[in-house]
Amino acid sequence: MSSDLFDLTGEVAVVTGAGRGIGEGIAKVLADYGATVITAARRTAEIERVASEIVNANGKAIAVTTDVTSDESVEDLAKRAVEQYGRLDMWVNNAGGSPLQAPLVDLPRDEWDATIALNLTAVWRCSAIAAKYMEGKGRILNISSLAAEDVIEGSGHYAAAKAGVNMLTRTFAKELGPGIRVNCIMPG
Repeated sequence: MSSDLFDLTGEVAVVTGAGRGIGEGIAKVLADYGATVITAARRTAEIERVASEIVNANGKAIAVTTDVTSDESVEDLAKRAVEQYGRLDMWVNNAGGSPLQAPLVDLPRDEWDATIALNLTAVWRCSAIAAKYMEGKGRILNISSLAAEDVIEGSGHYAAAKAGVNMLTRTFAKELGPGIRVNCIMPG
């Protein structure tokens, strides 16, 4: 599938939340275009499956079990990319979600905290850590959601986090650019 317009040969990309859904798709497309992909998520079996499918399709990938809400785990992920492949070119912040839907007035505090930690704080920490290992040149892609701009009753906590991701993206883009390009897409 490689094309001169989108050739990632020799580049190293980390994709969080790569065990299924959008993250799995991103990891496979990056590998199809030549990138070496590090699939990362908490569910080891899922990311190992995705990495194996990439390798079986003649791509390059490894799986690294990672909890993006842990600075230590994210730091280990970035170090692993650089130690194993000598560089880090791209980081995709895809891990996220929220298992609970409830009106904001009924939302338990622990669910608010968990959703903000996974969907906003982790994007901030992953981006900051990734930038350190990119040494001034690379790309960070944040996956947000149309929920950041639309009211979806029962998902106010998730929407607030994703709206925060949009502003984090804009701020990181100004602070890290032009060497590190930071962008966001909002599926949905």
